[in-house]
Amino acid sequence: MVSFCRLFAGFPLFGGNDREHPERRLEEVRKDVKQEKPEAAKTEAKAALVAKVGSLLGSGKLKELEADNRTLQGEVAARDESIELLQQQMERQQEEHSRQLMELQSKHRREMADKETAHQKEV
Repeated sequence: MVSFCRLFAGFPLFGGNDREHPERRLEEVRKDVKQEKPEAAKTEAKAALVAKVGSLLGSGKLKELEADNRTLQGEVAARDESIELLQQQMERQQEEHSRQLMELQSKHRREMADKETAHQKEV
């Protein structure tokens, strides 16, 4: 890359020499550009190669991630089914509890009524 100071070498603020010929500066810039073109091409080629290798390696990683995703989806489905079964079991237990409670309350009322009747007979 053309250095900032070299590009603006003709300007006094940037440390350049006012007597320097514009042709000479232009020639230096051209040299720098000629040197940078092959370097830029090499860099682009390296980046393309890395991208190709990464995509080849990444495809295996992608398949692995997809397999993991399917496994997790299966686990989520199994968990959801388990939750549904537990909710059904809870409902059955609540219904059974309510039924037993009603039976006990009815039995208690009958026993209390029987005791009241027995007490009335005694008195």
